[in-house]
Amino acid sequence: MTLLVDNNGDLIERPKTLEVNGVRYMIDPVYQDTRFVNDVITTLATVIDIRDCQPDITGDWIQQCIESYKQNDDVFQVQFLRGILFLGGQDGCSLSADAKSTLAGFGTQCHWFLKGHQSIQPLPGPYVLINGVLHEPLRLYADTHAAFFMATRNPQRTELPGDNHGYVEVPVPSRLRSSRSQLPLSCIRVGVKDNFDLREKSQSAPCIQRILDLGAFIVGKTKLCAFAQWEEPTEAIEYTSPWSARADGFQSSGGSSNGSGAAIAAYDWLDITIGSDTYWELVDPEQREMAKKFANEVALALRIPLKSFSLKEMWERNPPEDASDQSLEKYMIKANMWFDDYHAFDDFRQQHWEQYHKAPYLTPPTRVAWDFGKSIAESDRDEAARKVQIFRAWFRAQFFQDSQPLSIMPIENTVPRYRDDPPE
Repeated sequence: MTLLVDNNGDLIERPKTLEVNGVRYMIDPVYQDTRFVNDVITTLATVIDIRDCQPDITGDWIQQCIESYKQNDDVFQVQFLRGILFLGGQDGCSLSADAKSTLAGFGTQCHWFLKGHQSIQPLPGPYVLINGVLHEPLRLYADTHAAFFMATRNPQRTELPGDNHGYVEVPVPSRLRSSRSQLPLSCIRVGVKDNFDLREKSQSAPCIQRILDLGAFIVGKTKLCAFAQWEEPTEAIEYTSPWSARADGFQSSGGSSNGSGAAIAAYDWLDITIGSDTYWELVDPEQREMAKKFANEVALALRIPLKSFSLKEMWERNPPEDASDQSLEKYMIKANMWFDDYHAFDDFRQQHWEQYHKAPYLTPPTRVAWDFGKSIAESDRDEAARKVQIFRAWFRAQFFQDSQPLSIMPIENTVPRYRDDPPE
């Protein structure tokens, strides 16, 4: 047993790990209060749902099942077939002679039939069977692009050690679990930007709790820039900026959601990352070739029609009454919210003074933003908020009257920008 001391001074146990064929796993006792078999045995095992093939299990069916597991799941390996728990078998269900021969070829040494009427039924996929209790192996992937602050196991922090560069290992669940789950996002692997609350006992940020309730698996908290300002890698003072997977690998990963962007671009074992944005979608509404290509792929995948539009032209044809004859750019030019960007941290600055007797150190982008924010009057902020609300109402009236569209808008023109280039 390995113990750690957490930030509160309490002793906690470091998660157990396992290595199979050079692949590392974290072992999670997901069914720790339930003994599925009475045998005192410790072995790699796989739960296979046989409700669709009983009463006789054939060698061909076993072969097809295992090939499907190997093709569709990056957590499963054939070594997990050392022991097999057949789920859903009824009285009289048995293995045919060719099925036993097939399993022997995969190294299976023991098997059990779990009755379908049991109150707790494990989901299909690989496990570690320890004295009759099933433990879930979560495959550990190295965060080679330094995109994550920490790894989680939905939603607890894992306390897994990092390497000497501070990179973490990220645990992911077997995709085979979703085959019998009733939740639409079951086993979908999600990375979450570190400005969203992720807590136990259903106390996460509402948008995060929603996807947790739908079955998503939060694998970790992704990096962001200091105070969520836009930082270029040369301005990242406290920690290494994520490494971009694009082009030659040395492009800038600037932007407040840089960890989420770097992770989803780099890792094919990750399904979704969540970032955040505030106002950039208002400043560059023109269509770009990259956005068009992405929109075409989304429309094809979702089988929905695709329609191009220009906010600038739509505004000119039908502006809100408050805008008079002003263009969209002119109307929104002073609709900034920098007042709150500064004053939202009033309590933080006061507490920092009280505890450390000095002002907090600020990275250059935050220093510029705060200097600008404290120069803005609250009345100007209120006027900016009013204009944003008018734009929001106008936007909804244009697009959300008779349908629920998915809109895709680029935020900048992309050109090569290297991570060692200082900002202009």
